[in-house]
Amino acid sequence: MHFEPSKPGEIVPVPAALFGPLLGRISSLAGFRCALRVIFLLHRKQGKLKYVSTAELMADPVLLWSGGAEAAEQLLDTFVQYGLLVKVLGTPKNSGCYCLDNMANRRAIARMGKG
Repeated sequence: MHFEPSKPGEIVPVPAALFGPLLGRISSLAGFRCALRVIFLLHRKQGKLKYVSTAELMADPVLLWSGGAEAAEQLLDTFVQYGLLVKVLGTPKNSGCYCLDNMANRRAIARMGKG
């Protein structure tokens, strides 16, 4: 299992949405680990629109998905429902990508839809 080394003094901001009703909705350690891991992975991304795909999370060596892509999508969609993430719809080949639910990402997604 490969864990990314933390950078000295690195702080990963956790969106407030995680501490609301979503926290009560996450009923398993695996679900909570997934939420924290997604936040960490998004924090480490470069560029204006930082996103993770379901395929990327399925291959993540820390999460070790055992429930398959459908279970991963279901959990990620729960995060969308509670305002932690926003889903960028993909193509039939790619089920979609997820980014943090904030105004900057929503504006970027809206611009993508227009272009």
